[in-house]
Amino acid sequence: MKARWLYLAVIFSVLVSTLTTGQFQQADFIAVNVSNSGVACLDEDSCRPSVVAQSGDVFVVWTEEDADGTLSTVRFSRSDNEGDTFTAPTTIAEASGFNPKNVSIDLLANGDLILVWADDRNGNFDIFVTLSNNEGSSWRWDSSNPVLNLTSNEGDSLAPTLDTGNMDTFVVAWSDDSEEDDLNPDGARNIFVRAGRADDASLTETFNVSRGFLSTVRFPADRPALAVNPNRPLRSMFFAWEQEGNRFNDIFFHQTSAFNPINISNSESAQSENVVLAVRNPLNLSDIGIGQQVIAVWQERVSGETQIFLNTAQEGDLVLTDPGFGKASLNLSQAPRSASSPAIAINEANQFFIAWHQEDPDVRNRNIVRLVSVVDVLGLAQEVSSNDENFSFTNVALAADANNVYILLLEKNLSSNTVDVLFTRQEIGNSGL
Repeated sequence: MKARWLYLAVIFSVLVSTLTTGQFQQADFIAVNVSNSGVACLDEDSCRPSVVAQSGDVFVVWTEEDADGTLSTVRFSRSDNEGDTFTAPTTIAEASGFNPKNVSIDLLANGDLILVWADDRNGNFDIFVTLSNNEGSSWRWDSSNPVLNLTSNEGDSLAPTLDTGNMDTFVVAWSDDSEEDDLNPDGARNIFVRAGRADDASLTETFNVSRGFLSTVRFPADRPALAVNPNRPLRSMFFAWEQEGNRFNDIFFHQTSAFNPINISNSESAQSENVVLAVRNPLNLSDIGIGQQVIAVWQERVSGETQIFLNTAQEGDLVLTDPGFGKASLNLSQAPRSASSPAIAINEANQFFIAWHQEDPDVRNRNIVRLVSVVDVLGLAQEVSSNDENFSFTNVALAADANNVYILLLEKNLSSNTVDVLFTRQEIGNSGL
């Protein structure tokens, strides 16, 4: 398995209302090429890889195409030593021209793996789910079916996202254009959700979360983000997505107890997209779930450059009309060049980590991945950079456990126009990274 040397620049900062820099250090670091294929994904926008980790075990999935684009696969690899080495990639699903997209992997409470993705094997895109009870050695939904079709409608179901809250239940959200009404006779894209239990294969009905009970006008909603309260996984769910608001795309947020989605970016002149969500319980309160902190991160175009923004709310503030996102959003990246592809992860110690990709402000044609750690109000900005101007980074994915933050990304070879899946990690110290 080949490796590419990266270097790491560590910038200490305090994350309160602004991100300020202080000490600067450098160290060598290695990134592992997990896919080692050279053609991991030719459609970067829909082929972000996914990673989940627990106690040093790391599980990675991505989509892959052969050189001429005729054979598409969902691929899997794992590590049992914090990513020092990975197993040879194996195939979870494979077909000629069936176009798998948007893979997402997570762990259930019993240690089983669950995986969702979209593909068009039936002529239109549906959402599929499968399970593994042996760390990815084999995959089946149940004894009769290797996969389960969650959607099975005539529309195109895309951009699935998955969260288990580390429980035995799972929740999947996706974008779908199958629902018609008087305003959208041909079907407008909405955000749908479906939940289930893997132990008895039970499923809820599909529910439209972007329409709202009081909505009268809708614009297409796309690319959802999802987070569940681990104390109440099927009763306390949070959703965000991008949707046209004030003439441009805005980020809309909805929770299971609310009547209507609300606009949390609310920009009159910026394009907001690629939102991610997470939930943590910083106060360690009781199982009723009051005090859960909801964290939303997205990218937004500001003064010609794309920046990464963050906003938070306490679940106790999430009343029916105001979900608590009233304060100004924080510009995390403050980048002189464009930043994009945010990712978020929370570990069992309630530390949360945010990563994104951006152009290097100092070296032309070089790309960097920034990583921010937040422990209470302490943040550390870390920089993982490519030494080679012939390669660029995109589509960041993130996972964390008690000891490490695991970063997954696509690396594009600008000379051959091929893509690989790269993995790297950062050890978590006593006060962050």
